[in-house]
Amino acid sequence: MKKSTLINKFETKLDNAMEALYDARDIIEETGEIDTDDLNVIIESIEEQVAEASEKVVEAIEDIEE
Repeated sequence: MKKSTLINKFETKLDNAMEALYDARDIIEETGEIDTDDLNVIIESIEEQVAEASEKVVEAIEDIEE
């Protein structure tokens, strides 16, 4: 498999995971009964951590010798 294909598949899966997280947040927000400010801060932190980890994985994939 080409590196670019592998990276694209990896990033697509991460995007799907983040979308699921946003969907879960939206469900909680829709109740209107819970203050979601703290939840949004947590989700932003997760986004940052995922982005940093993703960069490391992409770098590792790019370093693979063919």
